[in-house]
Amino acid sequence: MWHQLRTITLRGHSIYRITALIILALFSALTVLSAVSTHRISREASRNLLEKSALGIAVNVGITLEKLGVEPTVLKQFLQEAKNEEIAFLAFYDEDGTIILHSNEKLRGRRIADDNIEKVVERKQPLYYYTPLATGEMVFVLDFPVNITDTVYKKTAISKLDSADEEHPISEQIETRERTAVLRIAIHPYEAENITRRANVQLILMSFSLLTLWALTLIFFLEWKRNENLAARLQQQEKMAFLGEMAATLAHEIRNPLGSIKGFAQLHLMEDLHQELRDDLEIIVKEAQRLEQLTWDLLTYARPAQTGLGHMTPKAFCDELMKKMAASRPDRHCVCVCEGPETLFDWAKLTQISTNLLNNACDAVADQANPEVRLEIRVENDLLKLKVNDNGPGIPKEMQERVFEPFVTTKTRGTGLGLAIVKRLVEDMDGQILFRNSEAGGLEVTVQLPLPSQPHGPETGGPP
Repeated sequence: MWHQLRTITLRGHSIYRITALIILALFSALTVLSAVSTHRISREASRNLLEKSALGIAVNVGITLEKLGVEPTVLKQFLQEAKNEEIAFLAFYDEDGTIILHSNEKLRGRRIADDNIEKVVERKQPLYYYTPLATGEMVFVLDFPVNITDTVYKKTAISKLDSADEEHPISEQIETRERTAVLRIAIHPYEAENITRRANVQLILMSFSLLTLWALTLIFFLEWKRNENLAARLQQQEKMAFLGEMAATLAHEIRNPLGSIKGFAQLHLMEDLHQELRDDLEIIVKEAQRLEQLTWDLLTYARPAQTGLGHMTPKAFCDELMKKMAASRPDRHCVCVCEGPETLFDWAKLTQISTNLLNNACDAVADQANPEVRLEIRVENDLLKLKVNDNGPGIPKEMQERVFEPFVTTKTRGTGLGLAIVKRLVEDMDGQILFRNSEAGGLEVTVQLPLPSQPHGPETGGPP
């Protein structure tokens, strides 16, 4: 029931989180689209402003040229009269690139090779672009095509038969020839750059706001997750408290009559009995011991674990552990590798963890032709690392998510509390437990426990 309630609660919270993330993602997408669209419109507006400004200057220069003609100082006079500070320079090019007029009169008559002039002359269309000045400053340029009509006077001789006046045998003919010149307007893009700059600042502020919003959302979800974990731990503690009360009641109600049953059976076994009756009494003793172990495991899992620190080396601990395992599991096949200096640690809890893991490993390899169980304990970098390997069948995939749940087991005879007790003890010691099916076959369980910096309780001097 507790597991079902927790599952329903977690699913509800997950739905809320996913919904909030979807809403935030949609809001972020709309905000980004809006900011990008505004930035693009601002850039287009600044470009249009430059084009219109350059085109207006070109029209005014064209009018001035019509009034004053192609005079050497006409562009300089225009600049003086216009007093337009955004104009960088004005130039008037022939179709072959020769400078006809220039706001800098010293450049008149020079010939330059410019692809843009050739394009404008060929296409007869204005051309807008950016180009750098000699100072490195970027200016906006308009190359505007201008049609120029040249008048050519030709004198030709005529025959006397065709001339009514013998004294004037020469005739003058007037011919016109049109050619395309290019008027270049270069202006400083200060005002347009201000528009673009404001759009860039707006885009940066919008991006920073979104990043801040996502960062705050991440912090909020992390806090939410932390609160969920705290709530789950409180729920688990409530469950453990309830289980502890139930276990204490059961232990009190079961142990006394169970002890009496086992005691009377053992007492009768001391008598000279028929073999069949002796076998029955031995079954009673064995089953009573199994029930005693069940109540002990239940109490170990449910009651709060007490801390007892003591000094011991990993090797001495393993020697003690192997003696106990030899007494309780004569069928064991275990290899121990324990290394490290003398350490202050809760060896009683470590004994419980090691015993449970080794019992599971020994049960897993019981049907193997060459059973192998390996225990390693090392002290490295303020951590005590315990690893148990076996060559058994491993844990089925469908059971991997439930191996630490109480009363869940793959054994035909077992309480399902062994790994649950291990997980409870590891969590009480702020450690981590990992398991995986090894590639060579079998199971590998790794436990990492931080070494205590100072004693938190009475020292025991070693495992009980």
